[in-house]
Amino acid sequence: MLKKIVRFYKFLKKVSLKFTILFIKGNHDKIYGKRIRFLIENISNCYCLDNCYFTFKTKKEQYNFSSWKNKNKIKELQKGKNIVLIHNPEKIIKTELNGIALLLAGHLHGGQFIFFKTKNHYNFPACLYYKYCIDRVTIKNTVLIVSKGLGDTFPFRVNCSKEVVNIYI
Repeated sequence: MLKKIVRFYKFLKKVSLKFTILFIKGNHDKIYGKRIRFLIENISNCYCLDNCYFTFKTKKEQYNFSSWKNKNKIKELQKGKNIVLIHNPEKIIKTELNGIALLLAGHLHGGQFIFFKTKNHYNFPACLYYKYCIDRVTIKNTVLIVSKGLGDTFPFRVNCSKEVVNIYI
C-alpha cells in the first residue's frame, strides 16, 4: 500500500510542475485516510476544491472551478465559464446544472468491466446499474465527463483502462 501512495505522490508532483491540479476528495479518501490527503495537499500547484473555488484566466476567458457542494459560489461570480467537480455522477441534480458549462466526475471506474459500448456509448453492463456510466454526455447544456480513474474496486479491469483526464484551456 505504501508503495502505491509514494508512486501516486511522485506522479502528481511531476504533473504539477507543468499543470495545475484541481481535485476533490472521494469515498476512498475515507478508507486510506490522512496520509494521502496530507501528501497531495502539500504539492505546490495542487488544490483541493472541497472548501474553496479556483479561478483561472486566459486572454479570452475566465474559468471558475469548484466542487458540486460549492457550485453556487462560482455561479455568483457571474463572469466566465463554470466547471464543477463531483465525485459521484449519480448525485447530479439536473435542475441545478444551470450556469455550469462542464461537470467532471469519477467514482464509477467505468464499471471496470466493459463488454461493449451501447449504441449511445454507455459502458455495458455497468450502465444497467449506473445512469452515467459513460465517458462523455451532454445533460441539458452541461457537458459531463466521467473519468475511469486510477483506482479499482476489484484488482483487475476488462476493456476499461485506467485514466487521468487532462483538460486544456
